[in-house]
Amino acid sequence: MSSTSHGNSAGSYGSITLSAQHLRALFPFHIVFDTEMRIIHHGDRLGRLCPKLKMGDLFSEHFEIHRPPGIHDFESVYRQLGALYVVRLSSSPTELKGQMVLLQEKLILFLCSPLVRNITEVQAIGLSLQDFPLHDPVGDLLFLLQAQRTTIEDAKALNRRLLDLNEAFKKYVPREFLKLLEKESIVDVKLGDNVQKTMTVLFSDIRSFTTLSESMSPQENFNFINGYLQQMEPMISKNGGFIDKYIGDAIMALFATAPDHAVKAALDMLHALVNYNQGRQRAGFLPVQIGIGINTGSLMLGTIGGESRLESTVISDDVNLASRIGSMTKMYGATLLISEKTFLSLETPLAYSVRVLDRVRVRGKTEPVTLFEIFDGDAPAVKEGKYSTLKLFEEAFALYFRQEFREAQKLFSSCCIKNPHDQVTKLYLDRCGQMISAGQQTDWDGITKLDTK
Repeated sequence: MSSTSHGNSAGSYGSITLSAQHLRALFPFHIVFDTEMRIIHHGDRLGRLCPKLKMGDLFSEHFEIHRPPGIHDFESVYRQLGALYVVRLSSSPTELKGQMVLLQEKLILFLCSPLVRNITEVQAIGLSLQDFPLHDPVGDLLFLLQAQRTTIEDAKALNRRLLDLNEAFKKYVPREFLKLLEKESIVDVKLGDNVQKTMTVLFSDIRSFTTLSESMSPQENFNFINGYLQQMEPMISKNGGFIDKYIGDAIMALFATAPDHAVKAALDMLHALVNYNQGRQRAGFLPVQIGIGINTGSLMLGTIGGESRLESTVISDDVNLASRIGSMTKMYGATLLISEKTFLSLETPLAYSVRVLDRVRVRGKTEPVTLFEIFDGDAPAVKEGKYSTLKLFEEAFALYFRQEFREAQKLFSSCCIKNPHDQVTKLYLDRCGQMISAGQQTDWDGITKLDTK
């Protein structure tokens, strides 16, 4: 037999799904057969007309199809689904009249009743009027088909809605967040779910955003923020990170993989900003400057809030430090600063243009933090200036921490002459002048104390 695919397009009714129990209860005269024309089950009343009928018998052992003509196998029945069938019992002259309906892909239902004209013929075949349904079997079948189609369409619509909602939830609770919590779906997340992970945290914000926003209406502000964030978000996701939250113009992103991915995302953000600013300038707007801070460390990732309002977040000192490092970029005139933890965790530190920048102690922290600047994302002239004075800057930096302030001052001055755009060398020149004026200090450790929140 050929492997013809039997779908809903064939026949006038398509396919239905009804159990044998339902069929026997609804239709006392029916036959269900498979592709080999073997009888799978039949109506109880039909068994009285054909006592020798057994499950698994061939259709042709007990029945002969008279109309339509030329019907002899499953394929020919399938091609004539919905037609009026007259089938004669082999053991008697009794005839059955009905229709063939595709029950499942490989099962056909013959929905029928004895062809009788009066009460005498009913009695002649050993039945009574009570054996015949008082309802219209075909009408009932059509009703069932319509009800089933409606149910299927409702289920499909509900499934589409659930898929849409699931996609929408992913915008609010990233799938990466759920994965880290080992949750399959947002519905599995409960208040207080948490996990401890070592991750890299990236903070970025727009320089002088308050001043910039003062010149815009609330709607313009809203459009500006969305336009800017739409440029930055893809740079984070393509490097394996995900955004934990937006804080106004600020972005907080997490990277569960190598810290290099966070650094690459930051550099991609800075490069995307160049194209974004070119568009702003063509439209007559001022360019935007951003600062990015990165730190790597242990954190708690989970849900906080109340029973009616949850929020995904990360909490730890290392998260706070990443935020503070981001804030420090303005003081140093840097676009990208990373902590010592991140620098030492890089797989390929030599792949970046990097210099040690300072040792700082932020408020609330006892241990100092060494800051490194990665300047690959700077404007070409600024980058070239920092690269050309890199060795000179490193020598001056070492002299400064040995309290050889006059020699350090000379070298920092040379850096300023060669690279007047470097804000850090000007900062160290001022520090050297202050230390020379203050004289030698026995308790000086070179650590910059910052009051950043």
